[in-house]
Amino acid sequence: MDTGKLSLKAASAIMQYVPVGPLVAGSELDETVIRAGSYNVLPLGMTIATVPTYGQPVAVEACRGRRAKAIAAASLGALVPVAVGSTNGHLIPLMPSGLTAHIASGGDVAMRYAVGFALKSAADGDVFDIIVDPHAVL
Repeated sequence: MDTGKLSLKAASAIMQYVPVGPLVAGSELDETVIRAGSYNVLPLGMTIATVPTYGQPVAVEACRGRRAKAIAAASLGALVPVAVGSTNGHLIPLMPSGLTAHIASGGDVAMRYAVGFALKSAADGDVFDIIVDPHAVL
């Protein structure tokens, strides 16, 4: 039975309940992830437990529609899209720039990536549940 969890390797120490993403293009480290440090990184999923050092296995909840734990970096409401809001991997509500801003800027408004959707309201520092759904937001 598919559990929705990926078993990958950590490129460095990674704490639990944070999003992880792929290494930069051209890396020779297969199946290795880093903590996503901004909403400009497409997340693969959320870590389940802390990984203390480089090269150790990291379990990632990566299947869309699955529930995972996250840490809030700001107050957020239930059912809002959430994205990486801090280099520590904590999440914030994600507000789109909008197509109008994208067109007005000549296409200079960068794509942002949501990790998923908050299932309940949370305050800064709270551990809360999300539905994993990595996707692009303009």
